[in-house]
Amino acid sequence: MSLSPHAAHHTKQVWQTFLAKGVAGLLLLTSNVNAKQLKKVFETFDVAQAQATQPDDRVRILDEVAASIGETQLKLQLKQAIVDSAVHEADYTAATGEDLASIQSKAGQMLRANGMYSRAEPFDRLALEGRKRLLGPDHPITLNDVDNLALCINDQGRHAEAEPLYRQALEGRQRVLGSDHPDTLTGLNNLAICINEQGRLAEAEPLHRQALEGRQRVLGSDHPDTLGAVNNLANCIHNQDRYADAEPLYRQALQGQQRVLGPEHPSTLSSINNLALCLSAQGRSIEAEPLFRQALDIRQRVLGQDHPNSLRSITSLAYCIKGQGRDAEVLYRQAFEGQKRVLGQDHPNTLNVIDGLALCIKEQGRHVEAEVFYRLALEGQKRVLGQDHPDVGDTMCNLASLLESDGRTEEAKAMFLEAKLIYERSHGPEHKSTLDATKRAAQL
Repeated sequence: MSLSPHAAHHTKQVWQTFLAKGVAGLLLLTSNVNAKQLKKVFETFDVAQAQATQPDDRVRILDEVAASIGETQLKLQLKQAIVDSAVHEADYTAATGEDLASIQSKAGQMLRANGMYSRAEPFDRLALEGRKRLLGPDHPITLNDVDNLALCINDQGRHAEAEPLYRQALEGRQRVLGSDHPDTLTGLNNLAICINEQGRLAEAEPLHRQALEGRQRVLGSDHPDTLGAVNNLANCIHNQDRYADAEPLYRQALQGQQRVLGPEHPSTLSSINNLALCLSAQGRSIEAEPLFRQALDIRQRVLGQDHPNSLRSITSLAYCIKGQGRDAEVLYRQAFEGQKRVLGQDHPNTLNVIDGLALCIKEQGRHVEAEVFYRLALEGQKRVLGQDHPDVGDTMCNLASLLESDGRTEEAKAMFLEAKLIYERSHGPEHKSTLDATKRAAQL
């Protein structure tokens, strides 16, 4: 269903309003507000600066649209209108110089905020090139654009390509702004996430701790960025299978975000999903399932069904259901088709879904079909993440288990041993994954 002609007429004014308000205005409009709050937001805009209609007209527009399509559709379609207008403005503007770079940067931010990473990248690159030329490579705004481009590339799963950009932004900020500037701490946090996602967990953890300590000191413990750093440290610890250590950090982040940001903010929903994953990993999937369903329901309603975070929630729920011994194939296939369409088949998230789908199919006794999916995931992970990423070891062990159950013991043993070497390099010789792979190989 589309916006009414009367509401569509105001699309450009909505975008101009965003330009006056900034990125925070878009997030407020589209992430965690109901129709009444939306009206309040519109009422508080500077009419002259935003070039919008009179307050009464803005309220009436929102009332009419909400009455005809419902609050959820109002927010989703308003978001799409803003995104489309941002892209149109960046494509067809007559602006030049810094004005053009600013429009391109905002278009990239809009697209990234809504999970459209591949569409955002050209705008992020154009903004960065313009700022380098106009302001110089060490200007704080240019360094922000370097970090934005790194975020965009990293969100597409190209972590190794993003890392040097993150390092460039961080080193420039440390030199120009100082180590305790909030932008520098953001750069440190982002670099830590990128290293974590490449499986270099021992290297990432001290960076996460440094970013958290800096944000606590500079911003305070209840600042949203500090709470995000708590969640990110928990992710790194979780990825090292230290679930009991990660759980209280997830709960700390979630409680703070619920209090400071509200129950439907995207960061709050990420912490709900992450806490549920931690509970599932500890065998507490019954406790985790309502949290997974809560995050999925709100993400689909607020972000839309095709947003990457909504698709990630489907994968998480499938993982939880499979952990209870229930059939999760339909959910895994739904997540796979959505992620393949939105992120591409070679995105790390899609490859992880393929591995989960293969395990689901294997447990139903369809080994030939499962092996095809395992090998598809494994080849993609080696190509995208590198030979030594822990995800490669996990998929190898899953495939080796299938080969073992089919009586192909020599193939299985070789694969377990290869996985053991990966775990030794990424986790160390005493890690549970390393020891498990060693034991499985020795039993063959």
